[in-house]
Amino acid sequence: MRTDYTDRNVVMMVEGYPRLGFKAFGDMISDGVSSICISRLHPEYVAEKFSLTGPKFYWLTGNKGDDVVSPKSLSHIVKSVKKDSKGKRTIVFLDGLEYLLLWNDMKKVLSCLDEIGNILKACGGLLYVSIDPLAFEQKDLERIWSMFPRIEASEIVKELTQQNASVSQSNAHLEISGRSASKGLTASP
Repeated sequence: MRTDYTDRNVVMMVEGYPRLGFKAFGDMISDGVSSICISRLHPEYVAEKFSLTGPKFYWLTGNKGDDVVSPKSLSHIVKSVKKDSKGKRTIVFLDGLEYLLLWNDMKKVLSCLDEIGNILKACGGLLYVSIDPLAFEQKDLERIWSMFPRIEASEIVKELTQQNASVSQSNAHLEISGRSASKGLTASP
């Protein structure tokens, strides 16, 4: 998969309907890479609906509880990513950019994303931020696009599906080749 999006290690994952960001994230982390999911949706719902079993979940909400991050506290988000990505390549998925912008100004949110990108850069990780362009004014979108590259969520899903298919074909070929070779080595009385 492409990882040359940016030297900031932050990519805007553009999606509309149907929502493919969680599917793309699930496909990216299927090989067991360290991962963090920060979402406006409840973690149990996300894990069940999208079959996500590996990530560390943080719920963006005003509620109190474990693994909860207030949308008002951008520094808490940064600290959580820093703590959970320490010393290991980590893929982070953020679903809730619009929600963060309800509680913080654009400059602070973009600065927070940039800071997380710098943290992840040190360990070879990436931050994918789900974004629906229809939820933003054009001037805000232009500001976001000027700072961070973007890719369609559907493009990521397609690319990862093709990679998985070619790996499956290679494994099937090796398995068939292995059977042929082993039959050739057997002795018959």
